[in-house]
Amino acid sequence: METTTTLMFCQIIMRMPVPDYGQLVKIRENGRVVRKEK
Repeated sequence: METTTTLMFCQIIMRMPVPDYGQLVKIRENGRVVRKEK
């Protein structure tokens, strides 16, 4: 389950030219919230 999240996280960082730590954390929190709701 976490493997998929890690893969997506890595892809987002590689796609982003300047990975913002704050934005990355927000994305991770958002993903976790969506997962919990499902």
